Amino acid sequence: MSAARSRRRDKPPETPLHLMLLPAVAAVAIFAYLPMYGAIMAFQYFDPALGLFGRQLWVGWDNFRYVFSLPNFGNVILNTFVISAWKIVLGLLLPVGVALLLNEMGNVAVKRTIQSVIYMPHFLSWVILGG
Repeated sequence: MSAARSRRRDKPPETPLHLMLLPAVAAVAIFAYLPMYGAIMAFQYFDPALGLFGRQLWVGWDNFRYVFSLPNFGNVILNTFVISAWKIVLGLLLPVGVALLLNEMGNVAVKRTIQSVIYMPHFLSWVILGG
């Protein structure tokens, strides 16, 4: 048996699959895990002049204590939840309502025109639409 043949047999058959998975793993590492390093700034007195990797002053939970002790903190949290709830409700009901109304239209040409106008911002830049 030749040496090339024995090497081929030693290589597991999953290697091409693992190589195909490598770009996805790299993308998750770059876009999901690498930004987590920036969360350390919440526990520091961050000085931009020193940079992200500079010797920053560590303050621990002091920044959180300060934010929680602000007099408007309760209102800010309430407003955040109210705005989020309205975005969810309107983000579901409005598109479904428009879709139902368009579905009931009899004139196909007008229906297609309205659909095109509604989808236009997804395909064109806002600068082009504004111009």
